[in-house]
Amino acid sequence: ILLYYNYSRGGLRIGYPKNFQIVVFIFIIAFICLCYIVYASYRIMHSEMTERMEIITESKNDLQTMYNCVSMFMIEIGSDYTILNVNEAVCQYLDQKRYYIIGKRLDTGLGFQQEATDVLNNAVRATFTTGTNGKDEVKNNGKIFEVFTFPMSETSGRFKRVLLMLNDVTHVRAMYRQTLQDNKMTAIGQLAAGVAHEIRNPLGLIRNYCYLLKEETSWDKE
Repeated sequence: ILLYYNYSRGGLRIGYPKNFQIVVFIFIIAFICLCYIVYASYRIMHSEMTERMEIITESKNDLQTMYNCVSMFMIEIGSDYTILNVNEAVCQYLDQKRYYIIGKRLDTGLGFQQEATDVLNNAVRATFTTGTNGKDEVKNNGKIFEVFTFPMSETSGRFKRVLLMLNDVTHVRAMYRQTLQDNKMTAIGQLAAGVAHEIRNPLGLIRNYCYLLKEETSWDKE
């Protein structure tokens, strides 16, 4: 507007009708305003997207931290049986970095024996098929693991991932067997003590009667 006013006051003649000049100036001003509105909207959208991305990243980091705090093995399995995510317990067990494990198939990523791998694959397959939780047990290299599977549903409601959890119960089972053995030995000891008590009482009576008979015989001789 100020530019058009200066042109008008200066008496400049551009060679176009006055109305056309006004339209051109209005169009330029409208275009500048539109550009400013688009730029301001873009800044607002960019700020909101940045804030949401930070929230998502923070939530993902918090979830991974929670994964790493769990002592059980936690493995996310995709529909093609590839490993999508693991926690720190799995990395320590395999002595590998997390990015080396992700992307491998379940049958090769964990390095379990064939029989144990078949049990894990069957458990994951059953969860994909039924969409329900599963529980099993597997033995590998002298260790005993409890196997838990949980379906992880997507927004569409389809089950594209399964959470596989392995709990090492080798030490617990060994303690249970030791406790069971101790209880057996305690029961045997109590049984032996009871038997000895039941045998000792009749023997004591027999001994007393023998002593009395011996004394009575000696009195008769006198």
